[in-house]
Amino acid sequence: MFVFAPPPPAPRSLVGATARAARLAAVCALTLALAACKSPPPPSPATASSSATGASPPPTGADAAHVARADASPCVDVPCETFARPEEAVAALLSKGPRVMAFGEAHAQKDGPGGPSTTKRFTDGLLPLFKGKATDLVLELWVANGSCGKKTEQKVAQQQKAVAAPQAASNQNEFVTLGAAAKAAGIRPHVLTPPCEDYLRILDAGGGDVDQMLSMIARLTASDIGKFLDLTAGKDSLLIAYGGALHNDVVPKKGHESWSFGAELTRKLGAKYMEVDLVVPEAIRETDAWRSLAWHGKFVRERQGDRAVLMTVGPSSYVIFFPPRAASADAGRD
Repeated sequence: MFVFAPPPPAPRSLVGATARAARLAAVCALTLALAACKSPPPPSPATASSSATGASPPPTGADAAHVARADASPCVDVPCETFARPEEAVAALLSKGPRVMAFGEAHAQKDGPGGPSTTKRFTDGLLPLFKGKATDLVLELWVANGSCGKKTEQKVAQQQKAVAAPQAASNQNEFVTLGAAAKAAGIRPHVLTPPCEDYLRILDAGGGDVDQMLSMIARLTASDIGKFLDLTAGKDSLLIAYGGALHNDVVPKKGHESWSFGAELTRKLGAKYMEVDLVVPEAIRETDAWRSLAWHGKFVRERQGDRAVLMTVGPSSYVIFFPPRAASADAGRD
């Protein structure tokens, strides 16, 4: 997702508290069709634990990860673990000691299944895991710097409206809420502030404006994360990023390499960079967009049961499937 908003008080500011967050005026989120540009998965490492290979040790407790039998696993031909709660899946990834965890989602749609969105689930359930662990959060919020001219910024905002049209009206506020929650947890939230040159490129691109926007977001995010890595060199500091399930790709689709910062960070960090996509099972549809995702055909929803699923799609590339909604509601009543 990316959000166009009026300029913040400072040229390069953080997402502030609720009063300041309310100044964000309009949303432009990538549609699921754009998120579907993920590339086929790279080969899984031979040493990864998998229900297909039987390489994983058995679970040691009721709340430990479960590696399902091959005939009952919710994953096909890829390493797969199940957990009682999605928080445990994230904790398992955290135990690997990443420097950057880039979370991606399929943005909530107006005609979606209802219930809590992926963003809300992350804010309420997963973000607290990073308190005291992560120092910074880069949000895919695009904020105007105010120096590019009001007419220019308004024209770019108009060009984004068609892209945002299918999105749920709550998306913008939920991203802002995530930024505020991060700040409250002691995690510094950062937004993207494009230079004026990018506005001009978008306006000059005509029908290619979406490509320009996607490339810009990946470049600005990579730049912000790069600055964080330089400032924390030699330390174990952790940064998290949150946005659409497109820009974090370890292996972008051929021809759209500029849309992702994942490949660049993987070259820099290796396994210390993690692409982690978050999926609400009820939102999955049998459309070309969903079928083109790297994990499609490898996840068997009917075998998920009431557990969260952690799938290893490839080196440094993971997907967490939230428990079905009914199971989540039952757990909340316990």
